[in-house]
Amino acid sequence: MGVLQSVTYWKWAALNVVVGKTNESARNRADFSTGLNSSLEKNNHPLPAGDALFSILNDGKFFAKMDPLDVHLQVKVEAGSCEFQTIATREGLFQYTRPPFGIETAPVIFQHNVDGMTSGPVCSTTYFDGIIVVGDSAEGLQGRVENSSSISKNIWFLLRTDKYQFFLTSIKYIGFILDSSGRYPDPDETRDIARMLAPTNLRLLRSFLGVRSYDNIARGTDKYIGYLVRQYSKCQEAAKNSIHQHLVL
Repeated sequence: MGVLQSVTYWKWAALNVVVGKTNESARNRADFSTGLNSSLEKNNHPLPAGDALFSILNDGKFFAKMDPLDVHLQVKVEAGSCEFQTIATREGLFQYTRPPFGIETAPVIFQHNVDGMTSGPVCSTTYFDGIIVVGDSAEGLQGRVENSSSISKNIWFLLRTDKYQFFLTSIKYIGFILDSSGRYPDPDETRDIARMLAPTNLRLLRSFLGVRSYDNIARGTDKYIGYLVRQYSKCQEAAKNSIHQHLVL
């Protein structure tokens, strides 16, 4: 892809580390938190909401999953911006010609580009590096997969052939399992919640109240946790008033 180009000198460079991946390959990850990320102009492309994604997938009977190859590295960076992506390695200085892992806006930029691939007939969803195609029959799914693959070739969008999964009758997707019967929480995602002990101190109570942010997979708990949140807030307010009165005295 021509992702890196060698340079002999530059005014600044981010440190680079090599991170191992589950498939035993390696990934470069530069630390751009020292200044570049805070200076980047934010990309306001909206990310797909969970309800919108599931509205497409909920009635599916057959599923296919396709993963893009090195998602961020498929988006080119303007030549004048490459200098800001200089990294220091043991082999010398290099500049990225594409947004690498570590660039704060890279995931949203990729989402913006890949959304164009799945636009049109509502039969697929894309959330960062996962493309899900759905069909109500095996034949219908195959046609939609072929259409998505054709679009990816036309826009030079590379997919990982080693991660193709076709004609699945059940699929895990962002915390849920989907099949012809519907959608339900993935046990792997809810196991830690199920194992939580009843809170016996303030730290555990705060942790327990955090379950409220997982309302999609912990439905029905709001009436209980909501009560605890209200009582917790009242206690905080009472404690604050008590401290204030003592300080005044």
